Amino acid sequence: MERQSAGQRRCLSYLLVQRGQHETALVNFVTAQGYQGDPAAANKNVRKYVRGSRSMYIASTRYAPLQNILDSAATPMAPFIAWNKVYSIFPYTTFIAKRCLLLRHIKDFASPQLRNWQDKGFDVSSCTVQDHLALLNPKDAVSSKMRIPGSHLVGDERSWIIPLSTHGLTPSPFPDYLIDLASFTVTSEALNSNRIRSYDLKTKLIKTASLKFQYFLENGEQERRFFKDRTVVGVHLLPPDRQPLNMNSLFLSNALLQISKQESNRKWTPSENAGWIYHDDDMLEMLKLRYPEFATKATEVAKKGTKRKRDDVMEK
Repeated sequence: MERQSAGQRRCLSYLLVQRGQHETALVNFVTAQGYQGDPAAANKNVRKYVRGSRSMYIASTRYAPLQNILDSAATPMAPFIAWNKVYSIFPYTTFIAKRCLLLRHIKDFASPQLRNWQDKGFDVSSCTVQDHLALLNPKDAVSSKMRIPGSHLVGDERSWIIPLSTHGLTPSPFPDYLIDLASFTVTSEALNSNRIRSYDLKTKLIKTASLKFQYFLENGEQERRFFKDRTVVGVHLLPPDRQPLNMNSLFLSNALLQISKQESNRKWTPSENAGWIYHDDDMLEMLKLRYPEFATKATEVAKKGTKRKRDDVMEK
């Protein structure tokens, strides 16, 4: 959670975790390490923990933390650390060109925030500047390093990914492909002489009761309908005493939303003991069809990781 640099101790600013059992586990872990919550610095979504001169912030998120990353306000805010990898979605722009491209309209920023990036050496720019540079350098404009607009995968060749050593750590229950195959689209606003142009990063969250994990797709309407139907059938297959309340209302157009509300209110949650079946294998197959090259690579990496874990166990 910290590193030494030029004689100074630097800590990670925020640990993002989804509300619920994972947040509880993280808070229990950091308090067991001697960190204490600072009530004066707490708010609804962010809490500060202190141990001596060290401090950290735990930010709780409504959905998977990746959604907050993909909702970053500017490109330098997009790098993040997962349990086994470091990701930078816009590495060339951030670390080579040292350019801070806005992912929201400039009116959404406070001046001190923009000056802070400038003080750190970034050229704070709208997408107009980036587009102009691409026109001046057409070869670079189509290279994997400089492309900003268009479709992206978090784990594609435009990202900078650094593997971390996880020897001796308990493996994450979340497979790597949830991040590597998360997709989003970057577009720029239509040119308007009265407004400064900015990039717009969009992704869609796929979260249903028929999926154990949450997925991010740039265009997931087909998948959304598919797993909505899976949920409807799954609910009907449950024993009557395991079915959610108000069954008839669940099969309206907003059925999944209503199920989601019931889950959050703890009125009903799918029970594996009652025969509830998750269909993440179906989603993985859909992702492989969408992104065959990257899906194959992600699967190979996962198999190598499994083999290393088995070798470690045999050595012990």
